[in-house]
Amino acid sequence: MVSRINAGFSWRFLCPNVLISLIRFLMMNLFLAYLTMRNLYRMISILKTQMRLLNLAIL
Repeated sequence: MVSRINAGFSWRFLCPNVLISLIRFLMMNLFLAYLTMRNLYRMISILKTQMRLLNLAIL
């Protein structure tokens, strides 16, 4: 009985902290994914220009 009450209290105390940490973790992951997508887009555009230059040099 007492352990159940303690578990409920600890769960009620931990739940907001867990939610906040989870939201912070997800936000950080989204930010990192956004940065990597931007870098990937830039790298792909640079590769496209390099391939174009190579094609011009070959031609």
